[in-house]
Amino acid sequence: MQLYYIDKIHIYLEIDYQELTLLMPLDELKNESHFLIIKGIDLFFKMRSLIIATAPTDKFFKILDKSCEGISHHITYLEIAKETECENVCQAEIKRRDLRDKTYMKYARRSIDKKSDFENPKYRLSKDRSLIGEETNYNFTKRCKQATYVRSSKITNTPCLHEEWRLISACRIKELTGITAISDILTTKLELTHKAIEDKYVKHFNDVNWNRIGITLLGWDKKKTFTKREDMRHQLYTTTWLTAHGITCYAVFASKVKEFAKNINKKPGPTTRFEKRMLKLNRNKHNMILTKN
Repeated sequence: MQLYYIDKIHIYLEIDYQELTLLMPLDELKNESHFLIIKGIDLFFKMRSLIIATAPTDKFFKILDKSCEGISHHITYLEIAKETECENVCQAEIKRRDLRDKTYMKYARRSIDKKSDFENPKYRLSKDRSLIGEETNYNFTKRCKQATYVRSSKITNTPCLHEEWRLISACRIKELTGITAISDILTTKLELTHKAIEDKYVKHFNDVNWNRIGITLLGWDKKKTFTKREDMRHQLYTTTWLTAHGITCYAVFASKVKEFAKNINKKPGPTTRFEKRMLKLNRNKHNMILTKN
């Protein structure tokens, strides 16, 4: 089963905090969200109040829309989540790794795999205790951020694969979802919106020919056949290079070689033979992908 919902939202309003709290049934709003903050802020353009809600329900937005009728407001942050329910944590982790290994984000500036440090008491206290996976996979573009991890669902409280798009700024939210006001959320089909953003930014594939790394960096691109010894050498070179740079999936690889190429192009002086091979690896990185969908 798959669920689509708004995981988090920030709304700035052009009304004083005291007036806002008088207009809203606060207890009812708290019951219709996982977590709720309403506070006054220093003058931010004309905005004087801020609402931050986590996992709000449809009823939450209906109440909010009615309470804020006629009040100027801007939605400046939005997280749209997709959760795939799993039988247990192990099944959810398998799905996350499969997704990590067989997708990459177009136009990504960088990709990060962040390990969960459950042994660290400070980590456990600072993080949501419903996060139960081994790591979180992040992809960043200029317009949005993607996060994928395993957690206990905020809706069903069962293990799930959680995929979310984090959209920052009112103009980006409008561009990618069409949402400009609370009333728009009530008519937006989140499943279609999530899929539209995914289709725009995410590329799916079946496999990656990792051995091209060793072959390219050893300068063997023009060789058509390899001896057993040469096969062992370029495979070992590939494994060592991936391990040395902490690369666990194609998305991180593409981000790393792009960064290496950028640094090489900035470097003064002549380009070494190895650097030329690295630049070639960056140019041809998408050729490593096999059987694209």
